[in-house]
This record gives sequence, C-alpha cells and structure tokens, in this order.
Amino acid sequence: MKRRYSPEMRDVVAKAKEEAFNAGSDRIEIVHVLLGLTANTGAPCSQLLSRHGFDAVRLREKVRKGGPIAANSTAVISTAAGTLLKESAFSAFLHADQLIAPYHVLLTLVCSTNKDAAQTQLHELGLVYSTVLRELHEQDAALGARYRKWADHGVQRWFLHRTMLGRALIWAS
Repeated sequence: MKRRYSPEMRDVVAKAKEEAFNAGSDRIEIVHVLLGLTANTGAPCSQLLSRHGFDAVRLREKVRKGGPIAANSTAVISTAAGTLLKESAFSAFLHADQLIAPYHVLLTLVCSTNKDAAQTQLHELGLVYSTVLRELHEQDAALGARYRKWADHGVQRWFLHRTMLGRALIWAS
C-alpha cells in the first residue's frame, strides 16, 4: 500500500480500519472505506459528501454489528473493498497522478458497477460520476487542468484505460 497511495489515502484506510473495528468487524468493507473518506471533515471528498446530504452518523449506526474489538487486532480488506482500492489506480492514471488519493477512490466508488447499500445511498443523493468529477475539479483547478490535458489524448487514453496492455502499463508505472 505504501508504494501507490498518498499519505491522505493511507489515513483513509486507517480510518476505515477504525470504523470496521468500532462496528465490531475485522473485515474492512466498502462502507468502512466510505466512512473513512468522511473522517477528515476539511478534505474535499468529505465536504462534497456533506454538501450533498450524506449522513455518516446514520450509516455508521446501520453497519454496527456489535461492540468494538481491540484496536491491535488484524483487519482483512474484503474482496469488494480491495477491488475498489485497486481500480482507483485507473482514476489516478486518468488524472495523471502518481499516487492514489481519496478523490480517486470516491470517483471509482460512484462509477462502480458493483452496487451495495453505500453506493445506492450515494446515487440517491445525486452523487454520480459526472457530478463528483465536476465538483472536485471546481474545488481543485490544478486537478481539472491535468485531467483536461490528459483527456485531450482521446484514443490513447481509451486504449490505455480499456485494454489489458494499457492496464499492464498502468500497474507497471
């Protein structure tokens, strides 16, 4: 994880682990990653989610299974959450970023075809890929500029994102 994730993203994963442990689970699920994204209230992802009415407290209560477990226990990332984190590398690649940041995970989460309760709640709040992308680019002009520059490559971008050779190149970089 240290090789690909930004320090902010490592904090999100640590918060997701805390959320899972506080909910009485030793498995980090997508919902815990989503709650980890909302932990830093000053971060762009957290602000975007709160502007759209996302209620982390209510979701946290929904996923609570029992009492908290010891913080020094080991946690396992579920298959769905692991896939979400891996696929975020493609979003980072499309934004010409070297490291995966929290907004890459949020963009991947809202455009994922794997629908769980957390994703359904985001879609009900109007958080779809185009909306999240536009709002994040409005918040961070440099991010939007890098994305537009990279998007101008058109066919090359499609090739790199949609083919096995392109995915291999992404992971090798």
